[in-house]
Amino acid sequence: MPENPKSPGDLGKATEAVEDQYASLTYEQLVERLEELADNMSSGQLGIESATALYEEARTIHALAQARLDGVRKRIEKIDSQSALGEGTGGLP
Repeated sequence: MPENPKSPGDLGKATEAVEDQYASLTYEQLVERLEELADNMSSGQLGIESATALYEEARTIHALAQARLDGVRKRIEKIDSQSALGEGTGGLP
């Protein structure tokens, strides 16, 4: 987990660190981490600073997961459009 940022400039660095940390994870692994973060935040056992850091991490992971979904959606749309035109299927309908 990234350190608590102390200034707005540090916030960007912390976000980049989280992105780098999770860039190689699958969509399913990202969702699993989001679930862990949600459980931790809802436990009521965290102080405000810790909860804020976890929230920040969750927002970044959510954005990464959404980007993965968007990429898959575009791939599916491309496949569907090629299939509708008869491309990429060897001429099969």
